[in-house]
Amino acid sequence: MKKITCFIILPLLATTLIICSYPFAATRGIRVLAKSGESLYLYKDYRALVVGVSNYEKWPDLPNAVKDAREVASILKGLDFKVELVLNPSSKQLYDALSDMAFNVGSEKNRALLFYFAGHGETLELADGTELGYIIPSDCPLKRDDLIGFDNKAISMKEVEVLALKVKSKHFLMLFDSCFSGALFNLVRAAPVDITEKSARPVRQFITAGGAGEQVPDRSVFKIVFLGGIKGYADLNGDGYVTGSELGMHLQDKVVNYTRGGQHPQYGKINNPILDKGDFIFTLKAPSASAQISVAPLSPPEPVGIEDYGKIIKQRKAIKDKWVQWQAKMEKDFLKTERYDRSPELTSREKEEVWASFLSSYSGDNPYSLKDNELNDKAQERYRSWKEYGMFLDELERTSLVKEEEAKKRKLVLVKNIRHWSTPTYIRVIIDLERPTKYKKHLLRKDPDLRKARRLFVDLQNTWISKDIESSIAIKDGLLRGARAVQYNKNTVRVVLDIDNMEGYKIFHLYDPFRIVVDAQVKERKQEERKQIDEDS
Repeated sequence: MKKITCFIILPLLATTLIICSYPFAATRGIRVLAKSGESLYLYKDYRALVVGVSNYEKWPDLPNAVKDAREVASILKGLDFKVELVLNPSSKQLYDALSDMAFNVGSEKNRALLFYFAGHGETLELADGTELGYIIPSDCPLKRDDLIGFDNKAISMKEVEVLALKVKSKHFLMLFDSCFSGALFNLVRAAPVDITEKSARPVRQFITAGGAGEQVPDRSVFKIVFLGGIKGYADLNGDGYVTGSELGMHLQDKVVNYTRGGQHPQYGKINNPILDKGDFIFTLKAPSASAQISVAPLSPPEPVGIEDYGKIIKQRKAIKDKWVQWQAKMEKDFLKTERYDRSPELTSREKEEVWASFLSSYSGDNPYSLKDNELNDKAQERYRSWKEYGMFLDELERTSLVKEEEAKKRKLVLVKNIRHWSTPTYIRVIIDLERPTKYKKHLLRKDPDLRKARRLFVDLQNTWISKDIESSIAIKDGLLRGARAVQYNKNTVRVVLDIDNMEGYKIFHLYDPFRIVVDAQVKERKQEERKQIDEDS
């Protein structure tokens, strides 16, 4: 949350340098003044490709990556960059965008080119023990599931290095808001130096948010520090410009500090004697005429009065009132979403979608409150929890489903049906099986941390369940929420009863035909009607 904006009046010399550089920039491209006073021509213009990937087919989603990419693009446009914004690209779309940057946009030699990527990163260990970093497009499979597909879809740092060589533009800066490792970077670190004619020589520079094994939070510290840096906070020597080397040092220092050592940005230049001499240079915005420092006149000027700031105050109050309304609606919708989260009527996938909808609706950052950050973090936690649970169920179904031919060959017992009926004092659930088999029962206590009710489940040994039967029934009689059967593993069907108000239970079996009976008793009944509660409850 950024609640305070700082305005810095640069020393007279630095201000003069910035002001002097702008007439040249407006008429003959972008120029800077060296410390020697020499005017150096840098670029014809600034260009940028900004990529954000939030929605992944196989990887966990990153709800804020697209938002971050839009914010970076907006700030760069304010610094006179012409920006191409690419959101949630597939592998082909990302390759196409990079190729266009290399062969079309990057064909102009007198140009400063910037590439910014926000999304997942991954590391692959090679045969010689070194590691190779990758950036991940939206349709890339997980490395552990499909290594060949991963290598075909993901874009490696070796490919990025080749891309840097294809670009003809003088200065090329690449930033990756991802964590991975690799030997692409020159490990030599140099302190900031004054801008000289050497600064205008070709260079390829790289900055990443962290190393292999580190986690990049979805609310990116790297992005916040980067945007602050190019607005002036990375001007380490106070000359009115921000170089790529200064930006790398600034990010490495601040991100490590703000994440308490959780992220260690890497930065440096390409290992190439021709392309490691210069330094990417951001020209900071010149201050407005009212903020420029001037020499006091010999005689006092005529007073011109004070500008009327009443309109500004009114506008700011109107904006603040809108944020207050936005915050109130966010808190109301959060409570509604929590109710949906606890509802037994919704599936895990539907609950995942509810939280995703909430996060999408309230992706803004309220500058007048920290409450939205707190709610956003909680919502992201619940969204990830349900998403991971859904992935677990998909994997369980994929690995545990037993085919009929296999079941007959292994002589497994078919679970034929689940049925139930209720009385005022108890409910009976009956599990119909093809023939007798052994079974075990378990009772799990309520887990408030995981928002799980009490659950009674019965593991039926040497059994299988056909996907054609109704494996889930809703009861909702105040005693039990419902019952469901799943193929727990290759040899076991698990029948789960979700409990609302059960006091005791009894499990037994009957023959001709073979069936397992679960009788559950309600709490509100006379003492003499109560049954002894099973020991494991």
